[in-house]
Amino acid sequence: MRHTLAVLVLLIVASPAAAKDIYLPIAGSVGAFRTDSRVFNPLAKDIVITATFLPLGQDNTDAPSQQLTVARRQMAVFDDVVGSLFGASGLGAIRLSSSDEFMATSRIYAGVANGTLGQFTAGLDPASAKARGVILQLRSTGPTGQAGTFRTNLGFVNPNPTASTVTIRSHDRQDRIVGEPSVHTVPPFGALFPVTLDPAAGDFTDGWVTYEASQPIFAYGSVVDNGTTDPTFIPAFEDPGARDATILFDAGHLNFHSIRTTYAPFAQLLRNDGWVVESLEGRFERQPLQRARVLVIVNAISPVNADVNNWTLPTPSAFAADEIEAVRDWVEEGGSLMLIADHMPFAGAASDLAAAFGIRFSNGFAFDSRQLTLPRTCLTEAEVHVFRKSDGSLREHAVTTGIDFVGTFTGSAFETPSTAVPLMVFGADAVSLTPQTAWEFTSSTPRINISGSQQGALLQHGLGRVAVFGEAAMFTEQTCGPGRAMGMTSPSAAQNGRFLLNVMQWLGGGL
Repeated sequence: MRHTLAVLVLLIVASPAAAKDIYLPIAGSVGAFRTDSRVFNPLAKDIVITATFLPLGQDNTDAPSQQLTVARRQMAVFDDVVGSLFGASGLGAIRLSSSDEFMATSRIYAGVANGTLGQFTAGLDPASAKARGVILQLRSTGPTGQAGTFRTNLGFVNPNPTASTVTIRSHDRQDRIVGEPSVHTVPPFGALFPVTLDPAAGDFTDGWVTYEASQPIFAYGSVVDNGTTDPTFIPAFEDPGARDATILFDAGHLNFHSIRTTYAPFAQLLRNDGWVVESLEGRFERQPLQRARVLVIVNAISPVNADVNNWTLPTPSAFAADEIEAVRDWVEEGGSLMLIADHMPFAGAASDLAAAFGIRFSNGFAFDSRQLTLPRTCLTEAEVHVFRKSDGSLREHAVTTGIDFVGTFTGSAFETPSTAVPLMVFGADAVSLTPQTAWEFTSSTPRINISGSQQGALLQHGLGRVAVFGEAAMFTEQTCGPGRAMGMTSPSAAQNGRFLLNVMQWLGGGL
């Protein structure tokens, strides 16, 4: 026989320490599908390789392995490798390990009557695994068996001893994000396939996908011809701009607003501008923050005040001390924070976090006493507080270029350190009422003049940037009462959307 091959079957707990690992990302012995593999020894000596089949969807840390010897300068041939080498069936990946150099390839194909070329892939080195990637030139236009159409499956292999959480986003040929991000977990040394793209979700001729993973992974697309069953293997490219395009929206602190409800227009406006916007559940910790260019926090609140009927002093911090430290350090290292804290109790709940950047919130209701006698939840157009370039209350800055006015709907006021750049500054008639209970005002409610205080400001902090706003409805699209608009659809806030895009460009380093 031309190729000398000795195979010893050993069941072992873990592969020995290896100078070289190679992963064959897709292998199958299921239905009509089979996988052929080839392993080449380029050296002038025999080498020993440990081979492990990694079935789909399970932790393969303790998966049984086979040891095989490949003679010097020879190629070992494995037809139907999953069955012939591992005595197994099903889909998965293959891990090959050795203390010596070697090369490996594989082809998965369908044994159908009209023949099939199949899908080829070279073995992958763990050093090429990517935490952020983009997969191009995908196509999903019809179901299995429909000649003349294609479908696309995605696959992931985790070469790490810990699980990897993968967030996938689909983009159509017009570069629009299609649907919501999908999140999957790939177990240790695990494989995930197929993750099918839905052709009904948009025009997926020349669609593309981005992903972010908590551990570096192998990712690929498999575009299948529905007539011949032949797939095309499309490897992922590194996506160096993924972090710079990601906005995380705080959803872990009982926030009054979310990107699924009142802040959905906010998220859509930014997505249309090329940003990736997703919710961040749970506490603020270093690792999840590292995925983002911008963190947005809107109207977070302490559990003490979570019930709207308990918006009463005191209003403790919405964030634990270690969370505030994590956000501050992340900004110092180059992250960008957009902090929005509305009228009491939200300003109070954000005060400790704001103070970490030298910002001092007034935990009250800020308004212009010429427009309103007392704050109200539903304002007429004449009662909207408008900051204007013409009177100096809206200041000149790159983010206000092309912006003549910005409208807000009550909210809070704050003061900033001398290093900050004021954007929206209250005039001489502005006051803040600070009640014991939200929306309950009496003649004895403290009234503070807030002339010169701000409702919008920017500042640098270390290597990062912070944008602060004291009003949340300004970036929503709401109504209050018949035909009465609030937020970006209000005529008095018609430029708020453009202003938001500019602010986000500044936070992202583009201005």
